Amino acid sequence: MEFSCSPDVGSLEVRIASSLLETVCERIEENNYEITDEDIAVLYDVFGTDLEKSFELIEKKSFELVTVGNTARTYIVVNGSSGIYTLYPYVNFCQCCAYKMSITKKKPFICKHILGSRLAIAMKKCKSRTSPNFVYHNMSDNNVL
Repeated sequence: MEFSCSPDVGSLEVRIASSLLETVCERIEENNYEITDEDIAVLYDVFGTDLEKSFELIEKKSFELVTVGNTARTYIVVNGSSGIYTLYPYVNFCQCCAYKMSITKKKPFICKHILGSRLAIAMKKCKSRTSPNFVYHNMSDNNVL
């Protein structure tokens, strides 16, 4: 059974999928930052084609982990097919249309950007940089604020 999730919503499905993703990310880190075929199969059973799309984004090097100045604050910039998105590590919120639609339908969801960012961090497939300040990418007009 395929479903999507977000731990912020609080349903049992959400908690199970989030826990599974967290467990897989821990195993990736323990396995020299490589994901096993078994873990791919397990994630596919839960996330379906969103997992494939996440791996496509990872292969395209679409994720950049940005550290703000001399702080421990970080955010992720995703260069998606429809624009640039700003995500926060381990926060289930995205500006993409798929995520927004899931919220309006009250159906919990983890989009390909959130899923991909978590896997990219675990596999060390994120570009990294330090920025002197926070730069927010607003998808409504695709301008940087």
